Amino acid sequence: MNQSDRVRDLVFRTPGWRSIQEQFGPSRFETYTLHEDARRYERGFPSYASLYSLAYSTGFLADVGIENVEQHVLRLGDEFIEQVRTRGYEVMTPDTPSQRSGNISIVRDQGSKVAGRLQQQDVYVWG
Repeated sequence: MNQSDRVRDLVFRTPGWRSIQEQFGPSRFETYTLHEDARRYERGFPSYASLYSLAYSTGFLADVGIENVEQHVLRLGDEFIEQVRTRGYEVMTPDTPSQRSGNISIVRDQGSKVAGRLQQQDVYVWG
């Protein structure tokens, strides 16, 4: 076995987007073939903007305090649950704060129609 045979047999656990053939092909997420030449060792480029954003946001959350964020989200949830109940909506989300997250689920006839109206007002919902 010569050196080029051994190099060809090296397998990466996580190849980069530049190391594969047909990097924009329709099956790129299911299967890939490495380049036969030195390009097989190219890893691509990390998303520096994402890395900087992640570093800043995690630092910001640590400064604010995860517990403070959690309590704020739960208070907003309490207020939302109270408001939708007074308007006749059935709330599926548990009342107990330790049993819920920031997502609040409600039942409403014609939910898709209501969701569409809310989305027009830049309220993120699905239904």
